[in-house]
Amino acid sequence: GAFEPDAQVVGPKIKVREWVHLAATWDGERAVLWMDGKTAGEWRRPEGAKPRSAGPAPLRIGAYGTKGVASNNLDGDIAMPAIYGKVLDAKAIAARVAAKGLTAPTDKSLLAFWPLSEERGNKVADATGHGFGGEIVNLGTWMIGGPSFDGTKVGRYDTAYDPEKDPTRGHALRLASDDLYDCGWEARHT
Repeated sequence: GAFEPDAQVVGPKIKVREWVHLAATWDGERAVLWMDGKTAGEWRRPEGAKPRSAGPAPLRIGAYGTKGVASNNLDGDIAMPAIYGKVLDAKAIAARVAAKGLTAPTDKSLLAFWPLSEERGNKVADATGHGFGGEIVNLGTWMIGGPSFDGTKVGRYDTAYDPEKDPTRGHALRLASDDLYDCGWEARHT
């Protein structure tokens, strides 16, 4: 249907250059935004407003659509996005925060889950087996450590560090509207 400005809400500011666990729940009447396991905002469906349901638009993580085109892209990192078929309670959300992107969710209501472990390409697999694979639009930077990774413990030119052997690294994807991409061209000057 038509855009409804009253249905759009703005939550609190997100910390810059720090991992923040975000979760949103919707039970048909009430939407709750969670930041790092704590309620950060709550909105109710206006009295008398018709119920909302998902339309035919594609699901976008890290952007939203304007007139059918992805816009307002996220400048940030994402790790282990997941969608559930039920409203998670505070305890379940706290467990996902504590997992720090290192363990996969196991709730039976899980509809789709992308571990982002591909580390290359523009396709992401849905680990639930429900077939909701995704496509990365507008590129993205792989090989980003997840929420549990402390990059300050690895030297910039540390050739002894092997990300595949680091159990705290995790997987994440950086989305940046102004990111540079390695075209693989031969260097002419260094």
